[in-house]
Amino acid sequence: MKRKVFSIILGATLLTACGSSNTTESTTQANTEVSTEETTESTETTTEATKDSGTLGDYDVKIKDATFTTDYEGKKVIIVNYDFTNNSDETANALFSLGTKAYQDGIELESAILIDNDAYDGSTAQKDIKPGVTLENCQTAFVLSSESPVEVEFSELISFSDDKLIKTFNVQ
Repeated sequence: MKRKVFSIILGATLLTACGSSNTTESTTQANTEVSTEETTESTETTTEATKDSGTLGDYDVKIKDATFTTDYEGKKVIIVNYDFTNNSDETANALFSLGTKAYQDGIELESAILIDNDAYDGSTAQKDIKPGVTLENCQTAFVLSSESPVEVEFSELISFSDDKLIKTFNVQ
């Protein structure tokens, strides 16, 4: 029953996101203002904002490392490896519990589509795990737009919190 409700909420969220570009612009502007305030306050706040492991709602996440490959069109791709721990009272999976984004030069990257690639296993993040279990070596992938460093963000998929885990990778 909860999966059906979650699916309905997720579908409505996606429809809303696809239909409203003004919301994205105002959210980006608000995030820019918050970032500016955080960096001028102190170095300690900036360090806290770039934490690469911690708790996001009912889940613990540890962003580990990244590898590089190419997609089916020959475009360069970053594959980010992470661990996902379910601390909720119900079965969960990383794909439907976490939101992942990556940025280069402040611009969001597209998710990569990798077919028959030995370096990438997207199915790991789709596995349901029971409460208290950690699933290691989950992966998410993004198409690179340049040779600039990549900033990867993880957040809880549906949340009223602005908590994020962030890690920056240099492109190799």
